[in-house]
Amino acid sequence: MYGMRKFIPEQILKNRLKILATLNVTNMSRIYIAEDIRTGVKVIVKQPNYEDDPKKDIIKTEGLKTEASILKKLDHPNIVKYIDYETKPWDHLILQFIKGNNLLEIQTQSRLELTYVKEYILGLLEILEYLHTNGIIHRDITPRNFLCEDSLTIIDFGIAQDTSIDYKSKAYKMG
Repeated sequence: MYGMRKFIPEQILKNRLKILATLNVTNMSRIYIAEDIRTGVKVIVKQPNYEDDPKKDIIKTEGLKTEASILKKLDHPNIVKYIDYETKPWDHLILQFIKGNNLLEIQTQSRLELTYVKEYILGLLEILEYLHTNGIIHRDITPRNFLCEDSLTIIDFGIAQDTSIDYKSKAYKMG
């Protein structure tokens, strides 16, 4: 039994990041907003949602490592930016914080004007073209995975695949 392996508000990571709050918890991960105590810049911290089941925890950790390796090689203004990957005290991925709502929230708050819909679709196509040109398949294209402040930004590469990786040999292969 590992005990609770999750971050808590006010916790400081590597004398650098202060956890401010939990933003979301899914079956696969816990997502926090944190602040760099030196610069005041807000970031996202994503860690596996540990279950104290070694097999499941390995799958989730390997998935997070794959997400980190995919994001690390991408450089596009409309893709969330990789900042760092740490293993202490537990594996976690540090990402750019993007202010704004996801498209699902925007869609439920008000009807989108056709001009914005066209702009979003063109932005989505540009992002997908970049990803596919770089051998990345996102595999979770949903309104909740697009944040919109001034422009559309895609997030959550948790189940993305890099076509240059042989997934048959990976520990997290399901089936």
